[in-house]
Amino acid sequence: MKINVLLDNESQVPGIFTEHGLSMLIEDEDQRILFDFGQSEAYYNNAVQMKIDLSSVDLAVISHGHYDHTGGVLRFTAQYPMVPIFVREKALLPRFADRGSNTMEYIGLPEDILASKNLRIIRSDEVFELRDGSILFSTNVADFPEPEGNSKLFEKDVTGQYLRDDFAHEQNLLVNTGEKRVLLCGCAHRGIANIMQWVYNQYGAFPDDVIGGFHLRYQPNVSQSVPQELHNLAIFLKSTGSKLHTMHCTGLPAFRYLKGVLGNQIEYAYAGSTIEI
Repeated sequence: MKINVLLDNESQVPGIFTEHGLSMLIEDEDQRILFDFGQSEAYYNNAVQMKIDLSSVDLAVISHGHYDHTGGVLRFTAQYPMVPIFVREKALLPRFADRGSNTMEYIGLPEDILASKNLRIIRSDEVFELRDGSILFSTNVADFPEPEGNSKLFEKDVTGQYLRDDFAHEQNLLVNTGEKRVLLCGCAHRGIANIMQWVYNQYGAFPDDVIGGFHLRYQPNVSQSVPQELHNLAIFLKSTGSKLHTMHCTGLPAFRYLKGVLGNQIEYAYAGSTIEI
């Protein structure tokens, strides 16, 4: 199994575009899954640079309804109108971030995507099987705190009222490959520990590999200690034994802290890199 990191905030490869966004292509035997689209066409340009042919994609997944995971979707639907794109029903609601000073910034899906014939809508409470044992799932596990950054994120309901985002529109991909289970997440807004715990509750074991963003907001300076949330997460992740490949909204400062605790158990998944499992 190979995971090609088409887009991330960071890269170590000359000529690869970066932006605040995420996109990955999963290649596993006879299935090719495109997971998220970044916020622009950068993922597509990087695929060309990496000599990856997106015309062979079997299906695509939108992890949740934010611009930095969906902004490039129209480029894909225009080029490959027959490839199904799986999305949670609540991802289609307008989504906003509280920027302060009574300013709500729209951060949802491109509005034109709602007219796309590619979309395959999954109920927010449904565990959906794709093929060969691969599933899409949301989690209602709440054993661990959600990321602190969620407090500034909202959705607008059909009456026009702003509500705290409960991230029922978020979904994760679990791929069973050989004897391994590989978990892919976009931003882990429900908390990466809760998502991994859901897998444990279902299968009696944590995922062998975890790839994606962990939505951490650690910005160290001389007067700031490590947040308890980050410390507790590091201890939990170490206890799982899972191999971690993190990126995007984890942020490099939080990654460096996790690396100090977890050592070789965690690596950064830079744009333009390929993870082999």
